[in-house]
Amino acid sequence: MAAPSPEMLAQATEVAERIATMGRDIFRGIWLTNWRGWRFVYDVTSPQQCNRQCVECRLFQLNEQLKLMEVGLPFKLSLYPWADQIDKNLYGPEPYLSCKTAMRQAQCFIVYILHHPECVGPVQIKDELELVRDLCCVYETGTAVGTLHMQQHIVKTVKSSLEWKRRQFLPEILRELGWDGKRFVPKSK
Repeated sequence: MAAPSPEMLAQATEVAERIATMGRDIFRGIWLTNWRGWRFVYDVTSPQQCNRQCVECRLFQLNEQLKLMEVGLPFKLSLYPWADQIDKNLYGPEPYLSCKTAMRQAQCFIVYILHHPECVGPVQIKDELELVRDLCCVYETGTAVGTLHMQQHIVKTVKSSLEWKRRQFLPEILRELGWDGKRFVPKSK
């Protein structure tokens, strides 16, 4: 896995600004992640109002426009439904995986590392933490959770909650990913 290229990041920022304009005041942040392919995750301003009636949701109402906008882009914009029952059980009550607050999204990374049946060893933990490292906020308002805060929360929670058998691999994994104890430091080229 690799971080988004500067070109992809610039394009994602431009597209996120257009989406935020279309959605007016419904977004706190829009995140670019390489989770199951590059895609946007939407941090909406009022997630507590989600009653799982998607047809009433302003983000859901934008979904058809998002599908049209994503043609030719190197990342997906449209809402991403549950892939299976494991997703639904692990990642929260929202009907789509891509409509979550930033902290609910952080919780998804944590839950995967701690509880997903496929995350059993250092390779899977590293892959997931690499997604965390490469996560980018491409649109934010003053109320958005920052990337650094989110990454710190995920790493701190995983370090304190992972059972010893898998936690013993964390120092080496984090070092390889450029974690300096406070943040992921980009590797110099």
